[in-house]
Amino acid sequence: MSGNDDLFNDAFGEDWENQYNHEPRTVRRTRRSVKKGAIDRGAFEAELQKSEVKERLFLLTHAEVGGQGAQAQQAFMETVINRATVLKWSINKIISDARYYQPYKDGAYKRAQKSVGDMERARYQRILDQVMAGSNVSNLATHNASGIVAEKVLNGGYDYRSGTAKEINGELFYQKTIEKHSRIKYHTEDIDEVYEETQQIDFISWLFKLLSIIFDGSTNEHDDWQNEEYSDAPASSDRSMPWMGAAKRYKGTREIEGSQSNSTIMRWARNLGLSSYKNDDTPWCGLFAAACMNDNDISTKGFNILGARQWLKFGYKVKPQYGAVMVFWRGSKSGWSGHVGFYVSEDNSYYHILGGNQSNMVNVTKISKNRFLGARWPNGFEPSGKVIRKRFDGKVTTNEE
Repeated sequence: MSGNDDLFNDAFGEDWENQYNHEPRTVRRTRRSVKKGAIDRGAFEAELQKSEVKERLFLLTHAEVGGQGAQAQQAFMETVINRATVLKWSINKIISDARYYQPYKDGAYKRAQKSVGDMERARYQRILDQVMAGSNVSNLATHNASGIVAEKVLNGGYDYRSGTAKEINGELFYQKTIEKHSRIKYHTEDIDEVYEETQQIDFISWLFKLLSIIFDGSTNEHDDWQNEEYSDAPASSDRSMPWMGAAKRYKGTREIEGSQSNSTIMRWARNLGLSSYKNDDTPWCGLFAAACMNDNDISTKGFNILGARQWLKFGYKVKPQYGAVMVFWRGSKSGWSGHVGFYVSEDNSYYHILGGNQSNMVNVTKISKNRFLGARWPNGFEPSGKVIRKRFDGKVTTNEE
């Protein structure tokens, strides 16, 4: 079993043996290391030991930013506790505000109640541990916004404190001028301690997770929101393919229905000089691919980046492999419509593609190998040569939009 230690740690955390040794009630032992200068959130430790408060925080986090990556989720938890600090409210009062949080209005919170399982809760717990250790990925933010609300904030609305905005994977985190941020305190010395927490374990969910690791070697929870199995590709690989790092950071970005447009998608167009690109109703799979290249100063000149099949002119031809730009026909092979995205893995019948405008968002989806037209690689970069074969229970798409 020792050969699977890394898989177990990825799935259950470093202390998985302590967490899952006994069923149904276990003791979770956590070492908390807090550095001098970290934000002091100790006033909320007792409240966050209450299972009902923690559960609501995790579900709200999932409903708000569940598809936007771990950093956005960490930033969201920070804003909750930061706002509780400056307003002198309890965590429960903050996260129970149905007038403030959209997921209570649009049903996203109820969907989270049905979709978040024990393994996802364990992952959110590890994020919360970092927040309680004094993290500050949100730049002391007390609020979050996206879409048209985020645009209004950046234009000075909603009492925005200028210069405090930080965008993470399509979500904007910011402060308000009226709030007393002087109430946020910092640790004056290093802290290193071990504390214990009793928690309930769903044995059946844990057993299925354990069996999947033993027989499949996979820690994938097949979460339609995040496809987290692709977020742990080797950092060394992404350093040699920086566009893949950008693509992963944008996961969860989605277009806005109606007359409004996602500010992140529109920023991609502005950065690429596409003055004619007016809204995110315009197909944007090519725009997403170009934005990932542009973020890393990789040229996409010489062809129409919005035309998916035009990407067959990009860089040079390679075989399908991790990081490759993958081009597919859409509708008819002899037609002009297409789709473009990045290779992350494959199985016998499908390529698993990280792309934009896939069900109106950036995610990983399965595309039939029968639709494949070609794979390309940026000039000046060596191909990865890495073909990844794995099982993926994600959605199969036939007409990306």
